[in-house]
Amino acid sequence: MRCISWYRAALVLIGLAGAGAKAQSTAGSARAQIAALLAGSVAAERTDTARSFAQAKQAWTLARQAGLDTAAADAELQLARLYVKVPRPEAATQHLKAVRAAANRMGLWKMEARTYQMEAAIYERTQDFPAMLRLIDASLRILRTHRDHYGQSRLYNWLGFLNQQQGRPREAMQLYLRALRHARSSPDSLQVADVQNAIASLYGVMKEDSLSYVYLRASRDTYARNHDSVSVARLNASLVGPLEGKGRDSAYADQIRLALRQAQALPAKATEGFLPSLYYYKGDLLLRQGRPAAAIAYFRQAEIWLRQRPFLNQLAFVLIGLADAHLQLQHLDIAQRYAYEAYREAQGPEFASTRVYAEEVLSRLYEARGNFRAALTHERRARRINDSLFTRDKTEQLATLRTRYEAEHKENQIRLLQRRAAAQRAEASWQRQYRNLLAGALLVVGLLGAASYRR
Repeated sequence: MRCISWYRAALVLIGLAGAGAKAQSTAGSARAQIAALLAGSVAAERTDTARSFAQAKQAWTLARQAGLDTAAADAELQLARLYVKVPRPEAATQHLKAVRAAANRMGLWKMEARTYQMEAAIYERTQDFPAMLRLIDASLRILRTHRDHYGQSRLYNWLGFLNQQQGRPREAMQLYLRALRHARSSPDSLQVADVQNAIASLYGVMKEDSLSYVYLRASRDTYARNHDSVSVARLNASLVGPLEGKGRDSAYADQIRLALRQAQALPAKATEGFLPSLYYYKGDLLLRQGRPAAAIAYFRQAEIWLRQRPFLNQLAFVLIGLADAHLQLQHLDIAQRYAYEAYREAQGPEFASTRVYAEEVLSRLYEARGNFRAALTHERRARRINDSLFTRDKTEQLATLRTRYEAEHKENQIRLLQRRAAAQRAEASWQRQYRNLLAGALLVVGLLGAASYRR
């Protein structure tokens, strides 16, 4: 009988082990299926939104049926991401709150912080900045608790960019520098390069070309150490601009040559944002060197690229370069056609200098044709636009100086108030100590008097 009972117990254990192995195998299969569905959903985001949604929902349903809480949270987070992109803010917020609660319950702090950031992005779109900042602050508290310097750097970088967009360069710079400190404390050196690039961009906006150049070089060198050839080529292209017109023609020419060589070795899709600018810079350099025929070859390459990609909004610069080059070669009809087309393209305050250039080219063109009245008309227009451009620049400089003065004045007032408060605290502390010493002395005198009286 004892042998039979041992035999039955062994069968039960074998059955339980088999059931556990089967359940584990089923869970593993479900996890693999969910992972495949989520990967497909992410891949289909840009090309087929409906398919991306369907795969995310299927993954979420499967994870909940299998009781895989972490996988269910991952799938629901992907759903929320898609609702943010569509956009459907109410549905996105509902899913994000559910994921946040699940992540908090399971101790998944990175996921919890991510939900705050995604919800903040919703409020950024609606320009509800107080709500957005509250959510970013909640995310930052989680990241600080867990000493996630990389996450903190990304958030401070985001806040810096927002302040830069809103015309607050001083606050943006403070946030970027904080982002840079955290990036340097994180293991991801590419984040350091991203922040350095953002700082360089801000210095460029502030017309601090020398500082912009320093940070662009630092960012480029960091990308180079990480073998990111596309970013290195893009930043070498960005380094061309700060060297233009600085009396460093050889360095300017070398930088253009280096950037062009790197850009031409990359796929066209990777360089469409900066290769046309390099062709333009090269053509402009050749034009200033008195080589208009060679300049036309580069300007034409830039023109072909930009006509195929009108979203780049750089065609006016290239067209006026072509007009000037053809004018120097006495191709007057072609020069006139390009100049008028450039003038039509150069609409908006950012193209004011291009319109001046177009008017100057047309003035020289009509002078070459012997039509001095038209030449004088275009010369006067160029001067008028140039004067308004000068006035606008001066107004912007005065506004910048006024803003800087007001900010510094406010900071000085805050420092003065802080010093006064510190002095008042020190005086109050000294008076308290004086009163305590006086009370102690009186107590000692009283005790000594009482002792002598008893004797």
